[in-house]
Amino acid sequence: MVEVLSAITWSWNVNRACLLIAMSACFMSGCQGEESGDQSSGGGGSEQPVWKDLTLDDFQTFQGEAETWKEANGEIVCSGQPRGYIFSREEHGDFVWEAEYMLIAPEGETDPERLAAANTGFMIHIREPHKVWPVSLEVQGKHVEMCSIKANGGAADLTIDDDPAAREAARNQLGEWNQVQITSRDGTLEARLNGELICTSEAGELQSGRIGLQSEGFDVHFRNLRIQDTSESAD
Repeated sequence: MVEVLSAITWSWNVNRACLLIAMSACFMSGCQGEESGDQSSGGGGSEQPVWKDLTLDDFQTFQGEAETWKEANGEIVCSGQPRGYIFSREEHGDFVWEAEYMLIAPEGETDPERLAAANTGFMIHIREPHKVWPVSLEVQGKHVEMCSIKANGGAADLTIDDDPAAREAARNQLGEWNQVQITSRDGTLEARLNGELICTSEAGELQSGRIGLQSEGFDVHFRNLRIQDTSESAD
C-alpha cells in the first residue's frame, strides 16, 4: 500500500512540475509577442518619418512655358525663362527637404559679375495669390548667396544668423552640383550647403505652406529631391 501511495505521489509531483513549466513557457512567449508587436507597430513613438522622392509631377507651374520646366535623366531642368516658379501640390509645415542643384553658366559668358549673379531659389511656405514673387520664405540658390534665408513678397523680415565664411568654404563652382538641406521646424529655418550649416532664421509669421523652385533667368538642373514630413500630424 505504501509503495502504491508513493508512486501516486511521485506521479502527481511530476505532472505538477510539467504543468508549471508549460505555464511559464506560455507566459514568456506572450511577453515576447507583446514586445515584438510594440516594435513592429512603432510603439513609443520610435517610428521614423518616411522620405518621399519628389519629381516634376509633384509640382504645378506658375508663369512658365512648355520648355521652362522639363524632366530628363532623373533631373528637373529649368531654362530660366520666363521668371516664375513651380510649387508643390501639397502643403508642408515641419519638414526636412533635400536637393542637389547645378547652375549652368551662360554659353560664352565671361563677366565675373554676371556669372556670380547666376540665380534660382528654394521657396518655403508659399501663400496665394501667386505672383512674382508671392508671400513666402526663400533659401537662396543664387551663386554668391547660396543658402542665405530671406522673406519674399511682403512677408515680414526675418532675423537670421548667416555665415559667409562657411558658405565660401562649402560652395562648389558653377557647373558643379551643390547639395542643399532645408529644415523647417515651428517656423524656424535651417539651411545647410554640402553638409555645412550656413544660415538659420528665427520663427516668423509663416510656418506652413507649399514649397517651390524658382526660374530666374539662368539654366539650372535639380536632382535627388526628397522631403521628410516631421510634423506631429504626420505620425
